[in-house]
Amino acid sequence: MIISREQKKQLVMDWESTGLSIKEYCALHGIKTGTFHYWKKRMSLNSADELKDVFSVIELPLQACCIEFVSVKGERIIFNQLVDPLYLKKLMS
Repeated sequence: MIISREQKKQLVMDWESTGLSIKEYCALHGIKTGTFHYWKKRMSLNSADELKDVFSVIELPLQACCIEFVSVKGERIIFNQLVDPLYLKKLMS
């Protein structure tokens, strides 16, 4: 059975309102707990509100030689040129 992104989002939102543990909720709905954790993580990373907490606005001097991107997991990527913010957003998804 294929579950759409909206259905996954609805299931995560439904779980949040139940008060059940993830294990209990998944058993009730026939979902593997690992799969549910993955959906939950992806939903939070794609949330616009969450992205506000991930990114900070910084001022770069014109002579800046590189930009460092640090993911939520602590992974680092260094760019030796200016990078389009939309590219960074896509990189996170």
